[in-house]
Amino acid sequence: RTPCSFCLAQRWGARALGRWGRRAAMADDDADVEVEAEAAEEAAEVEVELEDEVEAEAEAEADFGGAEEAEVDAEAAAAALVEGDDEVMVEEEEPAEPAEPEVDDLESPSALPRLQRPVAFAGRDATPNVFYSPCGILSSLSQGPFAQLLSGARADTGVKAGRYLFEAQVLELAPRTQLELRIGFSLPGSSLFLGDGSPEGVGFGRDGTYFVAEPGQVSSMHRAEACSPLRPRSVIGVLLNLDPSSKAANTLSLFLDGERAGPPQPIPSHLRGKALYPTVTFRGISVAVNFGGSGLQLRQLPFACTMLGRMAAAHAEAASSPPEARREVVFPVALPDAGFFDCVRRLQEAQPELLELSERKVAAWCAKSGLKPKHSPGTSHSVDRPCFDYGHAPLDGKGWRETLLTLAQMAGRSCLIAELGQNLVREEREAMLRKFPASVKKVAVVSIGAPSQAFRQWVHDTLKAEREAKQALAERRQLLAEASGVAIDEAQEPALPPEPPSVEEARFLPREDPEVPDVSAEALAEMYTKFSLPLQEEGFDEVRFEWSQRAEAEKLVRNWVLERKATFLVKGLKPGDWFKAKLDLWKVERKQLRDGHLAYVERRKSEGLAAAESESGVDLASVADIHDADGRGTPLYSSFKYEDWLLLGWRYELHLLAHAFLADVADDDIPGIPEDHVPYYFELYFGHKFEPKEKLGVTGVTGVVQLLKDPVELAENPNTTGPRLLRSALKREEPLASFVKGVEAFRRDRKRRLEAGDESAQLSFPKPSKAKAPPAKAAPKGAKAPAPAKALPAKAAPPGLLPGRVPGVMRPPLRGVRPPIAKAAPPGLRKPIAKAPPSTGAVKRPAPAELAGAPPTKRPVPAAGAAGAKSPIAKAPIAKRKPAPRA
Repeated sequence: RTPCSFCLAQRWGARALGRWGRRAAMADDDADVEVEAEAAEEAAEVEVELEDEVEAEAEAEADFGGAEEAEVDAEAAAAALVEGDDEVMVEEEEPAEPAEPEVDDLESPSALPRLQRPVAFAGRDATPNVFYSPCGILSSLSQGPFAQLLSGARADTGVKAGRYLFEAQVLELAPRTQLELRIGFSLPGSSLFLGDGSPEGVGFGRDGTYFVAEPGQVSSMHRAEACSPLRPRSVIGVLLNLDPSSKAANTLSLFLDGERAGPPQPIPSHLRGKALYPTVTFRGISVAVNFGGSGLQLRQLPFACTMLGRMAAAHAEAASSPPEARREVVFPVALPDAGFFDCVRRLQEAQPELLELSERKVAAWCAKSGLKPKHSPGTSHSVDRPCFDYGHAPLDGKGWRETLLTLAQMAGRSCLIAELGQNLVREEREAMLRKFPASVKKVAVVSIGAPSQAFRQWVHDTLKAEREAKQALAERRQLLAEASGVAIDEAQEPALPPEPPSVEEARFLPREDPEVPDVSAEALAEMYTKFSLPLQEEGFDEVRFEWSQRAEAEKLVRNWVLERKATFLVKGLKPGDWFKAKLDLWKVERKQLRDGHLAYVERRKSEGLAAAESESGVDLASVADIHDADGRGTPLYSSFKYEDWLLLGWRYELHLLAHAFLADVADDDIPGIPEDHVPYYFELYFGHKFEPKEKLGVTGVTGVVQLLKDPVELAENPNTTGPRLLRSALKREEPLASFVKGVEAFRRDRKRRLEAGDESAQLSFPKPSKAKAPPAKAAPKGAKAPAPAKALPAKAAPPGLLPGRVPGVMRPPLRGVRPPIAKAAPPGLRKPIAKAPPSTGAVKRPAPAELAGAPPTKRPVPAAGAAGAKSPIAKAPIAKRKPAPRA
């Protein structure tokens, strides 16, 4: 409990007087004046320490709403204590209060039979992080991931008539936490978070706001400053008046330390006549709740009133509780996007005692606590695995999963494991089952196949009830708008849902957000191959099939997995050793083919002969060596052109890809590469993009297969009706010679068809374009060349010189720096001596000894045409071109 100013003054006095007294006694004995001075200094230090404590505690109370009392200065408190005052009084002018609307109870509490059982908070009607002690202390986990979450608890007894009071007092404030306290009443089974907009509860907030909502309300009906703010040290009294004979009937009142904090607040008409249950929503605090069952009342009100714990039995309603039975843990099992979360909702309606443990439940808890994601959800966001991006590491890291499971078991709760993907994987199911003791009954509820008649009836009834409720809300909104004079924009009003389908046509409830899948594609790609149905040998006491029986359900799961294998990429796939060895060998053999073809062409040219065409008559089946097809050194590929080499490369590489994929996947359910996935796997294996349009002039895998003819093909998937599969018609270890023979046979066939006049046999592949610099324009005679902004392409060098070299010009020693190239001057112009480039660290030729110390001289320029005249040392002059005469 935070100490009051009087307590702080006492604390200050004890410290200061104690230390000062000891020092003063020493001064009397030793007559040491310096000791007295030290004692005075220490007393001043104690006073400063107490002032710091007051400020820190004032900050905590100010955050909750009790700053008024914490503003009393510590120095004034200490002075008051020295003067003998017992308390520090803060004089305030209080306005005149209206007459108290409540009167004393006309009947004694003992006049009616009282409730015989104690009123307490229900363990199953609270958030999992809440603790409630028998002495009435309500607290929760307030550190780590739970520091940002609201906690809520509802009592196990409701009030349906009469006038009754219960009390609460804050005992502890958690530091560095956004504190919250809301206290009031709500309907059983409704939201535990007062003030979240639900019309099924009313209450007061710590800032004095009265939380109230009407079904179909046009705007927020919360009433700010309906009462004084709640103070942490005050006893908070909440009075519910359902007595029809009272002037303040159907109202809710708040009292602080026995004094009314504000006028009675009306209870909405839709809550009247229903049992209302005490409810507390809080965060970062511990609170004592007194129902007064033992007759205790912490603060007397201005009138006599009965405590809620001593209410008449006729005015009480007990919350429904499940019969005493063995605790259960239930695993619902269904395929994604096939009614899993509808089954979860139906199970909770049938067994409300089940506590749902899932990530989507915690995400909804975060939303109720006012938390919002920092960024838009990514592609991994789904209903089953929502993104946690709230800016709080303990919460975003999902370290609360094990904590919630432990809390549920310690509280003796039956659990509903609503994890769609996890419940379909055997390893995940077994790991979760091991966390529950043998005393807990373990049940798997499988809902796969066509929904049962009972389920379709439930869907029909649910849709019908929701439509009727929304229609009633729309009518109520219209009435409220007319009564309040607010115009409703019909265009912005939500449209009524369509008429519910018949029972025979009903399947599932509409999705809350059609854009969010049950399970993301990324998560499915990692786990779908492991999907299976639960078995009793995994540790289940019961496996119940709601729709199709086991044999049919297993077949449906099998077909579902095969369909995904035909459409999903294989995650984590990497080229295997066989492919790497084949690819290295292909690079060597391809170079050997190119070298052999080049050597053959050079040999024919040196002999003065054209490339022979006699090999066209060689029987391909009889060729044993593709590098010497006719026994005279003529390779089988001697007539290959650009198109033939390209065809050979594409045929062989796609053949390698088709077989390597099968070897690396090693899954009989995937007999080939789906047509849509060929570009992805081609780039994965070969390291460059699949570009048929740029290389072959065709579009897509279908165009490539039609052009190549052999050996790859697009075959139907034998396992499911999905995309076609890329497969190779040749054996895995087919030698390269077979591919060369195939391309040669294709070339001969095209040649024959062209000679017969079939122009469609002509192949025209896009050839790689080489970037060429635009040619330099010739300058007019007598004109100087303009200074180029950028380096111009080098002109052809004289015979015997390397390109880009000029006689007499040395190449600079720096690597990577290309020197400027000297140009020949136009006729009649003198070649200027180019300036030497800046020093780059090159070693210069030493001057002769006889010239050492002599002044520098210029070399005479020999006359043009003189014998022995040499070209000047060109040092990259930049000649200026005269502008060309205008036309």
